[in-house]
Amino acid sequence: MQASSKTGTKDSRRVSKKIGTFVKRLANHRAKQSTTILAVVIGCLLLSSYLVGAQPASNCPVLGTPQLSKSLVSVENRTKGLVYRRGERISVELILRAGPRGALLPDFFGPFLQTCRHGFAAAILTLNGRSADPNPIGCASAGPTPPVTYVELQAGETRMWSIDLPTASISPGHYCLYAEYLNSEPNASSGLPKEKADLIARGHIAATPRLIEIR
Repeated sequence: MQASSKTGTKDSRRVSKKIGTFVKRLANHRAKQSTTILAVVIGCLLLSSYLVGAQPASNCPVLGTPQLSKSLVSVENRTKGLVYRRGERISVELILRAGPRGALLPDFFGPFLQTCRHGFAAAILTLNGRSADPNPIGCASAGPTPPVTYVELQAGETRMWSIDLPTASISPGHYCLYAEYLNSEPNASSGLPKEKADLIARGHIAATPRLIEIR
């Protein structure tokens, strides 16, 4: 009986030893797997960071002097896409919308280049803020400055304007599409009631710039 007991004890020790060895091997295997997975994850993150860094900046710089009150008027810039072939005209639609208090603006909602004082404008610029077109068009206004008539837009009231921008002279690359309504009238509040003077939207009322690509 004692010999049988000793034999059973030895067998139990052997089994326990084998189980311990198996557990250690399993733990080491899982540790190696975790290390491999961690290395793969880190590699993916580094590659993702490299790809993001290699892409052009997604934010175009803000240009010009902003409007005095952003709550008066907003401008939305709409296009059919963000990638165009060289020579393809880019159709841009601008939507000006009065804020909850309404707003006063010059009663002209055409191109700024027609007056050089107020109106809509859109242009394709480089990422450094320079004209992408080597032959940009300047202002066409001439003669004495006509008096300005203001119109009051009610809350949520809109005005729209559209233009097709040429790309034939622009080299392939990434550019920023800027669009705005500009009111640069120096004596905007003259002739208006005092209670209306703070409703005049002045300066660059800009839409959010859009990063586009010309191929």
